[in-house]
Amino acid sequence: MLMGLSFLVCLSLGFMLTGVSFSTWQCPRIPYNATRDFTVKYELPSFITDGPIQNIVTYKDPSGAAALFVAVRNKIYVVSPTLANSSIIGTGPVGTDQCEICAQCQEPGDGLKSEDTDNMVLVLDPSEPWLYSCGTSQHGRCFQHELKIQDSLVVISATYCLYAAHNSPSECPDCVASPLGTRVLVTEISRVPYFYIASTINSSIAARYSPKSVSIRRPKATLDGFSAFESLTVLPEFQDSYPIDYVYSFSAQDFVYFLTVQKESPTSRSYHTRLVRLSAEEHDMYQYRELVLDCRFESKRRRRRSSDREHKRDVAFNVLQAAHVARPGSKLAQEINVNDTDLILFGAFAESEAESSVPRWYSAVCAFPVHQINQAIEDGMFKCCGIAQHELLRGLSFFQAVEYCPHNVSTLRMVASPLPRVRGARSTFSPARWPSPAVGPPPASSQYCNAWGPSQGWWALIGRPWGCSMGQFLPLPQWGAGGRARRLIRQTGRVLPGSHCYFPLSARFLAVLPPAATPSGGFASRRFRDASYTGSSDGSAMPLVRMPSCCIENLRPELLEEVKDVLIPEERLLTHRDQVIGKGHFGSVYHSTYRDLSEREIHCAVKSLNRITDVEEVEEFLKEGILMKSFHHPHILSLVGICLPRQGLPLVVLPYMKHGDLRNFIRSKERNPTVKDLIGFGLQVAQGMDYLAHMKFVHRDLAARNCMLDETFTVKVADFGLARDIFDREYYSIQHHRQAKLPVKWMALESLQIQKFTTKSDVWSFGVLLWELLTRGAPPYPEVDPYDITHYLLSGRRLPQPEYCPDSLYEVMLSCWAPSPEERPSFSALIGEVESIMASLKGEHYINLTVTYVNLEPGPSSPPVPSSEDELASSGEEGEAAAAC
Repeated sequence: MLMGLSFLVCLSLGFMLTGVSFSTWQCPRIPYNATRDFTVKYELPSFITDGPIQNIVTYKDPSGAAALFVAVRNKIYVVSPTLANSSIIGTGPVGTDQCEICAQCQEPGDGLKSEDTDNMVLVLDPSEPWLYSCGTSQHGRCFQHELKIQDSLVVISATYCLYAAHNSPSECPDCVASPLGTRVLVTEISRVPYFYIASTINSSIAARYSPKSVSIRRPKATLDGFSAFESLTVLPEFQDSYPIDYVYSFSAQDFVYFLTVQKESPTSRSYHTRLVRLSAEEHDMYQYRELVLDCRFESKRRRRRSSDREHKRDVAFNVLQAAHVARPGSKLAQEINVNDTDLILFGAFAESEAESSVPRWYSAVCAFPVHQINQAIEDGMFKCCGIAQHELLRGLSFFQAVEYCPHNVSTLRMVASPLPRVRGARSTFSPARWPSPAVGPPPASSQYCNAWGPSQGWWALIGRPWGCSMGQFLPLPQWGAGGRARRLIRQTGRVLPGSHCYFPLSARFLAVLPPAATPSGGFASRRFRDASYTGSSDGSAMPLVRMPSCCIENLRPELLEEVKDVLIPEERLLTHRDQVIGKGHFGSVYHSTYRDLSEREIHCAVKSLNRITDVEEVEEFLKEGILMKSFHHPHILSLVGICLPRQGLPLVVLPYMKHGDLRNFIRSKERNPTVKDLIGFGLQVAQGMDYLAHMKFVHRDLAARNCMLDETFTVKVADFGLARDIFDREYYSIQHHRQAKLPVKWMALESLQIQKFTTKSDVWSFGVLLWELLTRGAPPYPEVDPYDITHYLLSGRRLPQPEYCPDSLYEVMLSCWAPSPEERPSFSALIGEVESIMASLKGEHYINLTVTYVNLEPGPSSPPVPSSEDELASSGEEGEAAAAC
C-alpha cells in the first residue's frame, strides 16, 4: 500500500515537470536575412544602350548562329548571344551622316530635313532571314535588312527601302509607322509575307501620309514598297478625341490579334481594354471583330465580419499594361479548367485614374484562354442576330456610321462564364462588337433591302436586315470561320403573282408571251431606254419580248439564297453604254459607276453577257459568281458583284483595271519594261495562282491576256470562266466539248488528250505565260496549226528560249512543260525559283518590240510521249480547227 502511494506521487511529479518544460521551450527564430548571403557577387552578361530601348527581337539561324536586335532612337544594335555589341545600324537622324540607311530611298529635298528616328517597328520575317524596321522619320517608311552568317556572327548584308516615289500625302501605301505608336505582326502564306499593322493616329498624322489605324499589307517582290491594301481608320471627327493605344499583338491558328486600350465609346470618358481579331488567311477587313476584355477583383462576400476594414473593395482593372501568350503549366491548367496544350493570353492589367488611361498602383494578372475568346466572339455574333424588342447598336461607331444589329437583342453586354481567379483576379468577357452588316436575299420582286451594307466594303456578310422585308424571316445561323448565316426560314410573306422581266429580242429563240401580271403591294416597274433596250445599231427604241425562262422568279430559291451576297441592286449601278472598254465573244465591257451603301461612287467595269440565255446557263453563271466572290488575294481580280437587271441579261461588275490586260500592256510601243519588270509580272501571277491552288481551284485558261493590271501596276489573275472573252484565233473546239472553246496552245498534254484539268495543267499554262512575257506578247507556236499542236508536243518539242531570257528562267519554263504532271513544280516552288532569279539579275535589260511572231527553232526536246487511245479528231465545224493527236 505504501509502495503504491509512492508511485503515484512520483508519477504526478513527472507530469508536472513535463508540462513545465513544454510550455517554456520554443524553437529559436532565425531572421530571414540570415538565410541569404548577400555578399555573393554574380557575374551576369549585360548590354547598355545610350537611350531607352524601343524594340527588341531575337534571331536564330538554322546553322545555330544567333543575334539580338535592340532598337533605340536613331540606332539598331546587333548584339551577340553573349551581349557583345557586334555592329550598329544608323537609322537617324535623317539628313545627317549618321543615318546609314537613309540614302537607300532618299528623295530630292530629304537631305534638308533633319529629324530623329524612333524605331517603332522591329520584326522578323517568318521564314526568310530578313529583319524589318520602320521608323517615325521619312513619313514612317520601312526597311528590309537581309541577314547572313559571317564568321559565326549574324550580320546585315544589304538593306532595301520599302518606299516608292508615287506616295503622296493623300495616298501613301508605304507609310507604316506612327509617332504615337505602331504594332506590326508579320504572317505568311505560301512564303508571301503579310504585315498586320495597327497604329495610333490623330488628325495631324492622318492629314499627311497617314499610316491608317488598322491595315494588312504585302511587300512588293520588287522591294520598293507595299501593294495596295484595305484598311480601317478612325473617323475624322474622333481622331483627336478617341485615341486607340495598341499594346500587344499575337497570332494563333487562323487569326491575328491586337490588344488595345481605348475609351468605352466616342462619347465616354472611361477607358477599357479590347481585343481585335482579324483573319490570318483572308487578307482584308471582312472579318474584323472586337471583344472587350474585363479583368476585375471581386472579394468573397462573408455574412460575418469582425470589422468593416476586413472587407476589400471590388476593383476593375481596366487598362492593359503588358501581355503574353503561352501554354499553361499542368497545375495552372487544372486550376483554370483548360488543357495544358491550350494557348492562354496572360494580361497584366491596372486600375486607371478616373476618366484617364493613366494607371494607379493596383494591378492584377488575368488569364484568357484563346479558344474561349474565339467562342465569346462567335456567341456575341449569334446574339446580335437574336430576336428581342430593343434595338442594339452594332458598335465601332468610331470606324463607321452608327448602325444596329440585323436583329434586336435585349441586352448589349455579353459576359461569358467567369474563369477561376488567378492571383486574386477574375477574368470575364464583355460584349463582342463588330461592324458586320447584313445583306439578305432579294425578294421575288427584285427589290433589294441592303440598307445595312458596309460603309467601305470592309465587313463580313452575316444575316439579313429588316428595312423593307417582304415578310418575316427567322435566321438559323451556322457560324463558321467567315461568320456567315447559312439559311433563312421564311415564316410569313406576301405572294407576288408576277413581275416585270425584259430581255433583248433574239431571232435564235422562240418567245412565248405569258399572261400579263401586275405587281401587287405598291411596287412599280419602269422601262429604260438605253442600249440594252434596243436591237438596232442607232439606239432607237423598239419593244422587247420577255423570255420567262431567264427571269429571277424562275431560278431555284436555294440558288438565290446562296447568291444573295453577290447580287448588286440595279438602282446602284450606272452603266455608261457609250463608253466601251472592249468587246469579246460573250459580250461587251463598259465603263460603269457603282454607288455603294455609303454613297461612295466606285469606278467599275461592267461586262454584259449576251450569249447566256437559258436558265441552266444563268444558274451556272451565278454559281461561278459565288466562287469568285470568295476569292480575296492581292493578285486575284475580285468580283464586285453581279447585277440581274429587270431588262436584259446578267451583268458582271468587276474592278476597273486602268492598264488593261497584261498582254496588250507589254505589247504596247509606249511601254518599255525591263527583263526584271517582266519577270516580276510573272512572279505576281505565280503568287495569285498559288492562292487559287490552295483554294482547290483550277483556272483552265491562264494566259497573259487573262491577267489584268491596275493603276499601281499590280497584276491580277482574272477570267475564271465567268467573264471570259473568247478569241477565235486562240480558242478551238474539241471533239467531246463542242460547246466549249479551249486555248489549245496554252494547254497541257493531258488536257489536250483526255480533257483533264488540274493545278499541274495550270502550271503548264504558267510556263507559256512566262514565255509570252519574255517575248513581249508573241503568240506561242505561230507556225504550228492548232490541229497539229498535240502531235507537236507529243514528239517532245517545246517553245524555244527567248532571246533575253536567262538560262535559269528557261529551265523553269521547261520544268513547267514536263510531259508528266507529277514532274512539274508546284506554284509555291515556282515562287521561290522566280524570286531567286529576280534577285540575281543585275543592271537593266530591255526587250525590243520588233516582231509579232517567233520563228520556231529546234529547242530542247522532252522525251516523246506514247500516243493515247483518246486522240482528238476534227470537230468538222466551219471556221473551227480541232486539236487532235
